[in-house]
Amino acid sequence: MSYLQHARALALSFDGAWEDYPWEPTNPVYKTAKGKIFLFAGEREDGAATLTVKLTPDEGAAALLLPFVSIAPYVGRYGWVTATVATDVEWDIASPWVERSYELVTRPPRRPQNR
Repeated sequence: MSYLQHARALALSFDGAWEDYPWEPTNPVYKTAKGKIFLFAGEREDGAATLTVKLTPDEGAAALLLPFVSIAPYVGRYGWVTATVATDVEWDIASPWVERSYELVTRPPRRPQNR
């Protein structure tokens, strides 16, 4: 199974998650039950998977220290990073970020503190 297929199986294991193809038939996005994207996925010609996920600022900064991670185009300023996964080690590091992205996208918004 390819890393893209692994990512698909993982993403669809979350409650209410579904697959969509809004731009290209080869680049799926995975959405929550409410339709919010938590994973942009793709596969390069060399077989590596690209996984774009949302992380917290601290998590993203730590992820960007790794050589296979970069700031995501277009959405990077909102805390998204792209991992290019070509090895089992990279998959083992990046796959928990898919679940973390789902958690961050589905968590209830913070309420302002009364002062």
